[in-house]
Amino acid sequence: MRNLAAWTLTACSLGAGFAAGYVSGDWSWFSRSGAAVVAVGIVLTSQQILDHNRRLLDNQRRENARSPTSAHHGVRTQDWAGENSMRRLIRARSEEEDLWRSEFSGFHMLVGGTLIWGFGDLVGLLLSHCCGN
Repeated sequence: MRNLAAWTLTACSLGAGFAAGYVSGDWSWFSRSGAAVVAVGIVLTSQQILDHNRRLLDNQRRENARSPTSAHHGVRTQDWAGENSMRRLIRARSEEEDLWRSEFSGFHMLVGGTLIWGFGDLVGLLLSHCCGN
């Protein structure tokens, strides 16, 4: 799940929860939407774990497919210079930055969603005092 999709899902969840709370007068619906935001945040922050596992498996498969073993030692040889080419370093850095943005967004969703989940029903009290509903 990428940032735009996550933020869109978050906004839709909060909007639907707010609308349901406003129409019904039961602000626990808005609180419940905070739980959905927390779930999205968990997916974003755990994305690093899932991506890391996928990359490890891909690297192991590639290395097993192309690395010859030494006949007398059974040791795999590796071309370290080819492994650290500039193109791969740039791509890795870009992927790391994207991952960092995802985790940072996920952290904000976890904190914000938890606060809404816990205290979202108080929005109705505030609105009734401010707007006289």
